Amino acid sequence: MTTDSSSTARLWQATRTYLTRGWAMVGLAAGGVLLALMLLAASMSAEAARSSLPMLLGLPLMGISFFVVHHTKWQFVNPRARLTPYFAQSHLLLLGMLLVLSVLGYPLFVAVVTRQEPLGLIACAALLGGTLMWGTHSARPVWVLIGVAVFFSLALPQLNGLWLEPSPALTGLRALAFAAGWAALGLWLWRLSRMSEEDDDYTIPVQGQMSSGSRAETSEARRYMTQMLGRAVLQTRVTDAWHNRLAGQHATTDAARRRLLRYGLAPVPAGMRYTYLLGMMLAIVVLQVLIVGEPATKQGGGVILQIGFFSFLGPLMSAQLLAMRRVRLAQELLLPLTRESLVRALLGGIVRDSLWMFLLSYAVMTGAAVFLAPELLTLPNALALSCAMLSALPLLVAVASYSGLVRSGMKRMLLMIGVMYLLMGSAGGVFALGYYGRPVEAAAAAAAVLMLGRLAYVAARRQWLNAEFG
Repeated sequence: MTTDSSSTARLWQATRTYLTRGWAMVGLAAGGVLLALMLLAASMSAEAARSSLPMLLGLPLMGISFFVVHHTKWQFVNPRARLTPYFAQSHLLLLGMLLVLSVLGYPLFVAVVTRQEPLGLIACAALLGGTLMWGTHSARPVWVLIGVAVFFSLALPQLNGLWLEPSPALTGLRALAFAAGWAALGLWLWRLSRMSEEDDDYTIPVQGQMSSGSRAETSEARRYMTQMLGRAVLQTRVTDAWHNRLAGQHATTDAARRRLLRYGLAPVPAGMRYTYLLGMMLAIVVLQVLIVGEPATKQGGGVILQIGFFSFLGPLMSAQLLAMRRVRLAQELLLPLTRESLVRALLGGIVRDSLWMFLLSYAVMTGAAVFLAPELLTLPNALALSCAMLSALPLLVAVASYSGLVRSGMKRMLLMIGVMYLLMGSAGGVFALGYYGRPVEAAAAAAAVLMLGRLAYVAARRQWLNAEFG
């Protein structure tokens, strides 16, 4: 009886490490209410159910994977995880229960409510969860790339038949995906209890820093960044060449000093960061076309719009980097710059990142359209797309700027997810109006979004000018 009680007590203490993450619980509760409403709507129509599955299943699993892996990394990347009796057993038992609930139980529930193929949904969920958790844990982009490809295979109508069609011919493939996903999850649990300080995955991802961070946490973040650069030979060479330029620069003017601040935001220039991000997105598109073949090329417009979705991610990544830099701003206020010049330089970095992402994604979308949907390459469509993407930029910059002041990483993530939906909706609405031959309404909608973005940016800049950095 005593052993059972102590085991229950240890399991409860492990559970409390999740329950005491206040903003995570707020996000879980809000997400649960939203998912319940979406499930209710999806249960009324088979067509609505299929179209809502990416929101009902894909995005929740992506969010859970991100949170759970970062939370457990903070627990297991610590000597106490190996020295404390029963630590690993209690936490791994709880993790196993959470995985069964979120990667098996929840997809089965969604399949029953929406009347979809159960094996297909649980296979998709297992493969998505396994690849994303391994990718987040090991910081290996190839796993994340596979996970994102699985997500889009569920999101696109021309691809989701792989998981949703009631075809006996697909049973073997789905069973293989299910087994592979759960094998990856099992190996991840095993790996957590076997990590040591000599291993390259014995690090806490920088994004896991949910607040301003202690001195030890900041040191761990530097260690993680060092290991990441050590793996990437090409990135390291670009980083060294970029920083070697500093030796020949003489910042004698206010504008030149502001330009120097961009070196403290990230180890590589913005162009390389976002070229790499869009390269991953383009690889996903190519993978889909190679695997699916002709159906993907027939629905080229939907495939191309995936790239537009990624154009919103770059500035939000910059907001994360700016939040990490916030702990150094008390010292940077001592630089020979006024506070206004300092804020102007920092927020100007997000503006540059937004323009980089716009230009790169627009170029890649145009190139993809040449091969997948040449009928879309018309002047009205080009104007509608430009208007839609440019109208969203000021609001994107404003929210990314404000996010840099938010100390809690969980708050930043919830804010960014909400804004992503808002921006996708506003840009999609402007593009749809232009695409269907309503230019006046499209221009009015774009002007309204631009005005909202301008007001939001002024408010965010005012917050930065009045923020306490000491």
